[in-house]
Amino acid sequence: MGSAIAVVSHKRAQQPQMTVLLHGFFMRAWMMYPLAKRLQQQGFDTVCLSYASRRCTPAQNAQRLAQQILALNKPCVHLCGYSLGGLVIAHLLSQEEGLPPGRVVYVASPINGCRFVKICCKNTLLRWFFKHSVTDGLVDGAPVYTGDREFARIVGTSPAGLSSLFYKPSEINDGVVCETETKADYINVAMSVPHSHAIMPYSRRVAAYVGQFLSNDRRGALPDG
Repeated sequence: MGSAIAVVSHKRAQQPQMTVLLHGFFMRAWMMYPLAKRLQQQGFDTVCLSYASRRCTPAQNAQRLAQQILALNKPCVHLCGYSLGGLVIAHLLSQEEGLPPGRVVYVASPINGCRFVKICCKNTLLRWFFKHSVTDGLVDGAPVYTGDREFARIVGTSPAGLSSLFYKPSEINDGVVCETETKADYINVAMSVPHSHAIMPYSRRVAAYVGQFLSNDRRGALPDG
């Protein structure tokens, strides 16, 4: 596999900070453009990175993306991952101690493993489809963070979409990821939006919450726990 594809969009030329956006499973960097654009409108510089969500494990993708992030040469780098992208970030932080400081936002990221994907993987064809994303990822869960960065998680509460026709967990969920699958003791605050999983990266409210947390504005946020 070649190096990750980076697409950078700058709001201001001399921003000392950069916000890195990572997409979810079976997506590419350009699919995070709506979120990137809304963050730019709030004053953030953004970069969307692509990775091979099927062909490589989250840990392998993290190794490649670390070099891309270090090459940004910014003193502060915030990280925002959607779905599988959050698990890649978890691996990234467990592997690389030399990354610039910054805050982290998980958007609908099943860091504890995803029950929906586990069910799907009982089918041989679907297990082939998810391929290496399940290894220490969508099935096994991500590493536990032990550092001092600040984290937020944003969860969806609308179980809509095709998956809701056959997947009906009793707890709060977005149609794919359950709220409990996004929890961890190291996460500082939690926010929720009335959206399904697929809508999350395109939501204005999600973009507003990400911007508020990165700006240290905790309106709409609840202490996690």
